[in-house]
Amino acid sequence: MFDLRQLDYLFASDSIKKDFGADRKVLRQQKRFTRLIKIAFPAIAAALIGLLAVLPTLQERTDFLSQAIKPKAQELEKLHIENTKIFITDKNNRVNRLNARTVDETEPKSQVLKIKKPDGRLLVADDKWVDIKAPTGFYNQEKKFATLQDGVSIVYSDGMKATTKKFFYDANAGKIYGNDPISAWGKYGKLNSQKFDYLTTAEVLTLYGKTNIDASKEMLGDDIKIAAADTVKFYSKEQRLVAKGDALVVREGMTVKGDEITALFEEKNGKKKLKDFMADNNVVVYSENGTAFGDKLKAFFSSDNKIDRVELMGNVRTEFDKKIVYAQTALYYPDTKIVEMRGNVETKVDNRQIRADKGFYYQEQQVIKMEGNIELVTEDAKVLAQKGTYDTKTGIAKMYDKVVILKDGNKMNSDYAETNLNTGVSKIGNGNKKRVSGVIYENTIKKKQHK
Repeated sequence: MFDLRQLDYLFASDSIKKDFGADRKVLRQQKRFTRLIKIAFPAIAAALIGLLAVLPTLQERTDFLSQAIKPKAQELEKLHIENTKIFITDKNNRVNRLNARTVDETEPKSQVLKIKKPDGRLLVADDKWVDIKAPTGFYNQEKKFATLQDGVSIVYSDGMKATTKKFFYDANAGKIYGNDPISAWGKYGKLNSQKFDYLTTAEVLTLYGKTNIDASKEMLGDDIKIAAADTVKFYSKEQRLVAKGDALVVREGMTVKGDEITALFEEKNGKKKLKDFMADNNVVVYSENGTAFGDKLKAFFSSDNKIDRVELMGNVRTEFDKKIVYAQTALYYPDTKIVEMRGNVETKVDNRQIRADKGFYYQEQQVIKMEGNIELVTEDAKVLAQKGTYDTKTGIAKMYDKVVILKDGNKMNSDYAETNLNTGVSKIGNGNKKRVSGVIYENTIKKKQHK
């Protein structure tokens, strides 16, 4: 134990030591005051030094603004804060905010905080954000990683709302994501997907698994449905959407399916407009009058966001009126309901077929007009011409312009020939109005005589 008289003596000034004639009462008071200063001053100094040492650590460990209170008995040595705000700075130095009813350390001196009733605003771009709310959350201060769970409500800056079970925010990676199903709705339509992520720097939204998007007229000027089995990616900066895996786009009068579908948008009069639309691999086009298949597709749009024409390329097969037509490319014009086919155009009925360089299918008349190097083949004859028509209702093919008939080694020229592809019956000329000329070879005559 300290001897206070010894302490007084060691720290006393010379005047106190030598002034034995002074009033003893005053002297005793001076001694008590001096003793108090000598004991208290080192303690205060030590406390200030300790505080200066601790403050930088506190500043480094926490990025929340609040009033700390005394821990509860069962939470001794754990941080406990009420009515606080947590500020999270992302990789682009944008400040995000989380409000919380309470914040508790999960373990003493832990960097992981448990948050009760978190809600706040996260910036997903310089001019876009999401407001989030959940019953429970966690925040890792060291990793700048937030988790919201037990039912998360999300409101986007464009007014769209969404809900999901669990929500993650990685400020260091600049990424928002969720591994549970998400549903969204609003004035632009509605969306359902199995999981999602959003890269805040690149501004890329990816939807995973079975995804369905119903875009409203306000969004695209027309009601459009988009579906995919693997992913749907939307590149906000480029205004580009890419759907993969049995991708499907449905709009009035037409449905397009493919392994991958890409759509480019542009902003016009406050609304998004389809600028380019492409489909790749195993492409199928369903329209009111038939179905078409190909390797690639590209759609061209008019100024009012309507389809001007659709081009289908590579191993094209069209099925109209229960008739199959093959080609290398096909152009479809919705307004006129005409399909233009190019490159090795061919149609078959049983063992009878027609081939041409070009074909134009008129959906309303159900007639194909053909041009260039037409070749009609039946079981026992071949007809060549430069122009012709094929009526898919009656099965009658009519040939015009430089008609040549080849049969049993014979060659005949005519202005006109007609063949019923359903029955195989053919006729040359049309009464006395058409001329017929030809060459009959001797071996053919002999064969007929023997018969």
